Amino acid sequence: MKYLEVNAYTREEKGKNKVKKLRAQNFIPAILYGGEPKLIKLTIADVDRLYNMRHENFLVHLNIDEKEKKDAFLKSIQYDPITNKIIHLDFVELIEGKTISIKIPLELKGTPEGVKKGGIVEHFIWDISIECLPRNIPEHIEADISHLEIGDSLHIQDLKVPEGIKILDRPDQVILTIGLPAGVGAEEEVAAEEAEAVEEAAEAEAVPEAEKKEKEKEEFKEEKKKE
Repeated sequence: MKYLEVNAYTREEKGKNKVKKLRAQNFIPAILYGGEPKLIKLTIADVDRLYNMRHENFLVHLNIDEKEKKDAFLKSIQYDPITNKIIHLDFVELIEGKTISIKIPLELKGTPEGVKKGGIVEHFIWDISIECLPRNIPEHIEADISHLEIGDSLHIQDLKVPEGIKILDRPDQVILTIGLPAGVGAEEEVAAEEAEAVEEAAEAEAVPEAEKKEKEKEEFKEEKKKE
């Protein structure tokens, strides 16, 4: 698991006005959860480093006041709704022996059989929520999709995870499905409808023809009787 080391400082500032002044001094307020919540602040430079790694799976070494070190993960980033600037961070301390909930990316392996036959992958879920001890946090969860045919789906319940890891997402959630390219299904449906229409027309024509033959047969019998 990748770690990023950042400096943090204990803060006394609370309340909207004091926190606003804190940001004016190029600090971003944060809270470290896990044990007793601890109010901390980070420099904008370190926050930018965290932000640039937001799409990666990593943990954080917090060096608090240059004398206390805490391992944690970045749980959430809060943004100003108008400026979209970062205004607050939440960290969760990793405490050995205490389970945590964390999102882990999925890593797909193999090329689906359905794709080799012209299908396409429709991907809906890119990471999953798990619960485990800090020492068991994986970098990712692998899923082999090479066996999937057109029309097949991969669900949360299909994932195999190492011992000590519990998946928190609903088992029936669809991670991905192998579908047909756009328009292929529609063309087949139109062709089927046209074939059905032709068949119905043929049946409709066959009924009057049968009735005509039956009528001719009856007329022939009547002629025979007259003779």
